[in-house]
Amino acid sequence: MNYTNFSRKDLKFLKREMSTVSGKVLDIGGRDFIDRLGFKPGDEYYSYDLTYSKNVSVIGDAHKLPFKNDSFDYIICNAVLEHVREPSIILSEIYRCVKSNGFVFISVPFLQHIHSDPYDFRRFTNYGLKYELEKTGFNTINIYGSYGIYDVIEYLLFSGVVWNIKDKHYKSIFDIIHIFIMSVFFFHV
Repeated sequence: MNYTNFSRKDLKFLKREMSTVSGKVLDIGGRDFIDRLGFKPGDEYYSYDLTYSKNVSVIGDAHKLPFKNDSFDYIICNAVLEHVREPSIILSEIYRCVKSNGFVFISVPFLQHIHSDPYDFRRFTNYGLKYELEKTGFNTINIYGSYGIYDVIEYLLFSGVVWNIKDKHYKSIFDIIHIFIMSVFFFHV
């Protein structure tokens, strides 16, 4: 089995990667993934999430997937593991449900603000994630980072602004303008 870690920021990579997917696909936590992607990957696509949305075909908890062993050719787990209490259990379920010659695509953030309170439990380093995957039984592991230092700083600045606006932490428009001017001054946007 193969594993790839890549940030959600690089949508071009995801579109290229997912356009080659065939067979039966399970997307864990895939609520709006196909909206961002623009198409359903694979020949038979199942979106699995805790709550209903227009793209979710199966509702449930990923700690106990309701599928038989070796059911899927490809499993996607995009930005989910940081939101669950027991990621090792979910990784074991993924391992159980993917075919032995299947492929698993997992994306996790590293430098990212806390979001989806109170269900944002952890960040993974490359080493920690590789350890969890090997412990589960995965043996072909490819880890890719997609951010350079400027990308990280830009992301943190702008995501911080967006989340603070959403959560109404800024007291005035001047707070927002100040952050925007500072970020434009220091980074190429």
